[in-house]
Amino acid sequence: MQNMHKSIVTKYFWLCSVVILSCVICIGSVLLLVASQFYKTEKKEALLAGVNEIITATKLCYLQKQALGPTYLNSVYRDYSASSGINFALFNHEGFEIVATTSSDGCKPKLDSVTLNSIDETGLFEIGHLGGYFNKDFFVLAMPLEIDGQDFYVAGYRSADSFKAFMGGLVGAFAVVSVLVLIVVFMAVYYVIKRLLRPIKEMTDAAQRFGRGDFSQRIEIYDDNEIGILACTLNEMAYSLSMLENSRKSFVANVSHELKTPMTTIGGFIDGILDGTIPPEKHRQYLKIVSEEVSRLSRLVRSMLNISKYETGEVKLKITSFDVTSLAVKTLLLFEGQIEKKKIEIEGLDSPPLYMEGDVDLIQQVVYNLVENAVKFVNEGGYIAFKFEYQNENAVFSIKNSGEGLTQDELPKVFDRFYKTDESHGKDKTGVGLGLAIVRSIINLHGGNILVRSAKGEYTEFSFSLKAGEPLA
Repeated sequence: MQNMHKSIVTKYFWLCSVVILSCVICIGSVLLLVASQFYKTEKKEALLAGVNEIITATKLCYLQKQALGPTYLNSVYRDYSASSGINFALFNHEGFEIVATTSSDGCKPKLDSVTLNSIDETGLFEIGHLGGYFNKDFFVLAMPLEIDGQDFYVAGYRSADSFKAFMGGLVGAFAVVSVLVLIVVFMAVYYVIKRLLRPIKEMTDAAQRFGRGDFSQRIEIYDDNEIGILACTLNEMAYSLSMLENSRKSFVANVSHELKTPMTTIGGFIDGILDGTIPPEKHRQYLKIVSEEVSRLSRLVRSMLNISKYETGEVKLKITSFDVTSLAVKTLLLFEGQIEKKKIEIEGLDSPPLYMEGDVDLIQQVVYNLVENAVKFVNEGGYIAFKFEYQNENAVFSIKNSGEGLTQDELPKVFDRFYKTDESHGKDKTGVGLGLAIVRSIINLHGGNILVRSAKGEYTEFSFSLKAGEPLA
């Protein structure tokens, strides 16, 4: 994964480097082009001014001499060249050189027809050889000249060596500055990219540890942005997975314990019967205990399967409107013997009908478990009170029993699987600790709410609420 992280850093570094380098090249090219055009424009304007002056001087010479003789013109052109710093040349209509302030040095003394045709009224400006007239590059501006019906051409020119030196120096300076700037920028980009990707590396390492079952690591949150939100989400996921793993371990331990106890009892008694340790006259007594433990195992497995179905949503609800008051009365009759034996006082069953929407078979299971729980833990001569009421759009069922009650530490745990209080271990010999877990799963499946209230040494009360139903026709 370290190599993968390096490859990501390298990939984004080179991507950013290419973009930055491309921008620098584009900006440099534009700046060089602008500088070049500015330099050329400046030279063109200077040449244009010089050519216009030499054209005027040439016309004056013709008026004075009635001819354009090279001897006289040569002196005039040299004077103007010395004062302006521009060299001049005059050509006849065929392109032959009449006069020039510099020697052609073996170059052609005649302009070719292509060059002559290119010189129009606006002139011809270029950096070049003027159709081969020069043997090296010059800034050249050539203009047509008409005198007394005759066509001539005047050219002003300067060496282009200064331009090449200027551009070379500019390119060199830009290259040096660009290299220095790029080194600094690339170092900064590499640092920034590495810093930005550091949380991703930490999240990757943490995810690998999560995959190995280690949920103890937490990711440091550097910024309040998308990466920070992702890190926070992973931390929350790790916490949830940690709680889930602890719950799973606790569940496995509890299941193992709950299964081990009756299986040990069953195995021990059966082995005793088979090897003769238990005398024949006691076989029936111990077989009855074995039967009870088998029933307990059956209830445990069935309850676990039911909880699994409720929590995974495998159960399809058949929603109807029903009277939960009537359902509570019918359920309570199933415990009539225990109620009379413990002399329990029943309150609140004379309430008017309370209609709620839900799967009546599953809600009957909820009511049964709550009533069974109340009957088990109510004190001798105590009371069980029912309450049925509407609250806004919900119908609320409550059952309250007197007795030992629960401590504040026990309240959050009563709906956990296999949880039994110290009191229940003594009073509930047949339960498996899943009744209230089933109740919560069924209510959650309906989208309802369930809560418990208690005062130690006084009472315990369970309440659940579902959407209110319509009265039956």
